[in-house]
Amino acid sequence: MQDNGFRFDRYNTWSTIEEYLHKLRDENPDLVTLIEIGRTHENRSILVVKVSGHRSLAPERVSIWIDAGIHAREWIAPATALIMLDKLVNDYKRDPEIQTFLDNIDWYILPVMNPDGYEYSHSKNRMWRKNRRPAQCKKNYFHTICCSGVDLNRNFDWFFGCKLLKRKCSFHSTGASADPCHETYHGPAAFSEPESRAVKEFLEKNPVKAFITLHSYSQLWLIPYGHRKRSYPQDYSTALRPLALRATKALNKLYGTKYAVGTGADLMCKYYKIFISRN
Repeated sequence: MQDNGFRFDRYNTWSTIEEYLHKLRDENPDLVTLIEIGRTHENRSILVVKVSGHRSLAPERVSIWIDAGIHAREWIAPATALIMLDKLVNDYKRDPEIQTFLDNIDWYILPVMNPDGYEYSHSKNRMWRKNRRPAQCKKNYFHTICCSGVDLNRNFDWFFGCKLLKRKCSFHSTGASADPCHETYHGPAAFSEPESRAVKEFLEKNPVKAFITLHSYSQLWLIPYGHRKRSYPQDYSTALRPLALRATKALNKLYGTKYAVGTGADLMCKYYKIFISRN
């Protein structure tokens, strides 16, 4: 936990990561652009790293988005995003495959989407999940309870505030909560939070062909949709699932890890039922 410089073999603090990103940009100005897309409740920068090459042969460049750290305590997600970023930048000149990736694709990587919560999980509460929205207070019998934070993953405008899973399977809790003290509190309104709003506004101006968000824990490759069971986009069977199966097969071949593929609603219900049956 000692803050003695950025290293890939440990979980770095937000200030160390921020310093590293600026250094990466300064040392690779031909490849790396640092974009501040917004600021948090506690006035920290929300930094997107754009990585792109300069020898494109394609008539039109496409873009991919990768974010991590939307849930503060999932430290391995930002660590993974930073390793991916390092691979793209430092292998560009010596790896033909990386050159092809960068020369034809603009990579937008947001290593820490929730820097306030991430810093709080380092300094105050290791298991903190939400952002650091100022506390809301409510009276509970003879006490006043004040709770901070919003689950940014539940703050997007997709079936906002819906009881995501409870109606469709025997799940132990709802997919989102209206209680500010709950870990899955969705916030007072969709995009009420500066972090989710910054991502929304940036992507509206910079449309992407692929969107990946990194989480822990489990080995699940989750694809749309996640609001209810057996609900799929039109290209689920023709594009999304086949691509996910190719990706997880490649991961298994390289590392031996096994990822389950499916929608969040389908897989979460499935694994919760298995858990209940075994306990």
